Amino acid sequence: MIGTRIGLRTGRCTRFSQHTIALSTLDNDPKSRCNYHHDIADSVDLSRLMPPFDLVLCTSVLEHVTDLQQAKRNLVTLVKPDGYLLVTVPSKYPHHQSPIDNGYRPTTSELESLFRELSVVRSETIAPKRDKWFHWIIFPPGISSPKVTCALFKR
Repeated sequence: MIGTRIGLRTGRCTRFSQHTIALSTLDNDPKSRCNYHHDIADSVDLSRLMPPFDLVLCTSVLEHVTDLQQAKRNLVTLVKPDGYLLVTVPSKYPHHQSPIDNGYRPTTSELESLFRELSVVRSETIAPKRDKWFHWIIFPPGISSPKVTCALFKR
């Protein structure tokens, strides 16, 4: 999970170079080089340990948590009012052993209903490009392809 805090400089320019962006990262591995080391699914209230963010990115994480509801609660608390949460989860992908795989493969409506307290900006299921060698083995061309459910929420 990656969270970012974005602060705009004064002025009306909309160029990207006019934005000040601070990036913070979260990982449950204490050896990682992330800013924060916590398990998103732990019963600890992360809002007491981390600041809220304008944008929280949670990509390919929810299928690996031990407590989906607690992970959801922590993600919501990390989003500032009027902030955004972008979540991606495999929709069609084989079960795997490491890291843990809880089998969560939601449709867009299932992902939307998980975050009922947030407004849905957009959600869809996409077929990303086969960027890993094993995608060609698991998803033979012309037969099947990996699919990812994506949703952008606003608090």
